[in-house]
Amino acid sequence: MENIKEKIINREVVASTQEQHRTQLGYIFWYSVTGEVEITRQELREKFEEIGIDDVWLPNEIRPSDAFRRATKEIQRRKMPTSDPNKFLNFLVREVFSDNNSIQRNIVIEVVDQNGKRLQYNPNATVITLDKKNNDFIIWSEPDNNKAKELAKEAEKRFRKYLNYYSAQQLRVMISKILASLAPTAVRPNGGVYFVPQNFATELKKLQLLCTSLQSEGVAIPLQDTSENRNLVVDKLESELKELLDRCKNLEKTDGVQKAIYKDSIEQAKRLASTYKAYREQLSLEVDKLEDMLNELRFSAVRLTEKIIKN
Repeated sequence: MENIKEKIINREVVASTQEQHRTQLGYIFWYSVTGEVEITRQELREKFEEIGIDDVWLPNEIRPSDAFRRATKEIQRRKMPTSDPNKFLNFLVREVFSDNNSIQRNIVIEVVDQNGKRLQYNPNATVITLDKKNNDFIIWSEPDNNKAKELAKEAEKRFRKYLNYYSAQQLRVMISKILASLAPTAVRPNGGVYFVPQNFATELKKLQLLCTSLQSEGVAIPLQDTSENRNLVVDKLESELKELLDRCKNLEKTDGVQKAIYKDSIEQAKRLASTYKAYREQLSLEVDKLEDMLNELRFSAVRLTEKIIKN
């Protein structure tokens, strides 16, 4: 059964869409996720249900190895003072070993001068191991390295928490994936601000509500249907197509590239093809130059797929 909030969203958006159908292209949208947000998978699922977002967009369940790496990374400290005003301590975390059964990370202590030049180095001040079978967090520390041991215990405390709580970065990835399904086009060279067509207004409103429920920000500014704004959308889509096409062509000429990089470019090509199709149908865009670039991009994606198969 459709919940009350979703009914309100749909009613507001339908009314707005009917009124603005002929005058509005879509929205300029941007979002941010605060680093302080803390939420469990169950809490996030409940927000999805309340807002009306499909569970398919839930992040993967938290892996203990990810929680371990997140916790140990966060305990690093730099330029901590010593009794000698000319010397400082860096407590760094380095991964030493990882397999299907365990992960070992060491707290490394560097003694550096005021310019950061290394004077001493201890690679085994404290050893932290995760037993993946039982999620055991094992600490071994040299007797005279109390600070390193203290940091390791702090990492264990964080690890126990992070087994259940998503990081802000995981939530940013989740939101970016939802946004990617709304045929967005970046309107800034380095991203961060996007155009979303009017026909995705309902889903965009849900995404805004999700951002707000995470004590974060999601802003959608209506973009009116003018020739200037249509040209803006076309120009930005053309720039995105050209950038991806150049990247794909370079990959075609390059050997020894990781398959994941090929696959990412292929997925981006599929996304842009879908975006252009949505724009062509909903915004009545017919631009020969974009059609030609898109066809060229399709052929390039096919050639990259062939390279993956051969390798």
